[in-house]
Amino acid sequence: MAVSVFTQMVFSRVEVTLLASGWTSNSGAYKQKILLSSILGDSNESVKSWPIYSGNADTDSAIRDACAAITYAKTEAGSVTFVCLDEAPEVDIPVIVEVSR
Repeated sequence: MAVSVFTQMVFSRVEVTLLASGWTSNSGAYKQKILLSSILGDSNESVKSWPIYSGNADTDSAIRDACAAITYAKTEAGSVTFVCLDEAPEVDIPVIVEVSR
């Protein structure tokens, strides 16, 4: 039995903020593009993101609710675009974006 091992190394990890005022609507979806030169957009790349919580219960609850509005994220060379299909978040969302290859 052959076993394939696929190892990725973290290339970059950056903190960005998805601004409540930064969502644009096109064809019913809300989108926000973040420019990151570390994203090549190739198939050997993995891009992950997660929210940065503050430790304040009210603030963190609002961030959690805002994150629930994000349906998916897609990458292309030089950027990651977060997409909300139903509604745009109404609070800023601080996130970490990690790129692995």
